[in-house]
Amino acid sequence: MSWSDVLGTGRNAIVIGLDIAGAFDRVWHGGLLSKFTSLGISGDLHTPLRDHLQGRTLSVVKDHQSKQCPIKASVPQGSVPGPILWNVFINDLLQLVPGVTAYADDCTLSVSYEKEESQAAIAQVNTALELIETWGHDGNPHLQQKNLKL
Repeated sequence: MSWSDVLGTGRNAIVIGLDIAGAFDRVWHGGLLSKFTSLGISGDLHTPLRDHLQGRTLSVVKDHQSKQCPIKASVPQGSVPGPILWNVFINDLLQLVPGVTAYADDCTLSVSYEKEESQAAIAQVNTALELIETWGHDGNPHLQQKNLKL
């Protein structure tokens, strides 16, 4: 049950906004392509996705243009496939942790509970935060970390 579902029901909710640090800039292309493969996307669909990500470069122009550097991470923001690429990249987090929802790179973790279940709800949130932190160390963007314990 999401936090919005408990409004007016008398249940309590813990809602935590998750700040994924530099979300779109930290999507590792190799990891994204691997996630496509694990979802069964291959062949004629996988090839143009791979081609869209590979061979991207970045250069800086001030008085003159710097050398081109390869880009091995990021989802091109403002591109047509950008939001889809991000959704595929974050999908495993949404499957891993019940209570996490996302709209683009804005994510929330929510747990609803009865008043007498508050300690169990806090333990559930802390477990979820540990899973999210582990997800962030497995080649995925990590959370902007301030304090991940309740």
